[in-house]
Amino acid sequence: MCKKILFTMLKLNAQITKLTNTCFDLIMLFMYLMIGNMFLKKGLIQAKAGMLQLRRLSLSRQSNPSILTAGLLP
Repeated sequence: MCKKILFTMLKLNAQITKLTNTCFDLIMLFMYLMIGNMFLKKGLIQAKAGMLQLRRLSLSRQSNPSILTAGLLP
């Protein structure tokens, strides 16, 4: 009887350990996804800002061409 209770407790302990490890893995995965999402959003914001800056530069060159590009523009 005592061996059966001990064996059951050991099995339960192993299952709890597996469950804890699985929960920890899921939490770590969620954290990695959140961090990746944060960096992705930051990268998209920087890309949008870069595109806007290029558009501004392009518009400023068209309205006020420099000496170097004056011969190239029609």
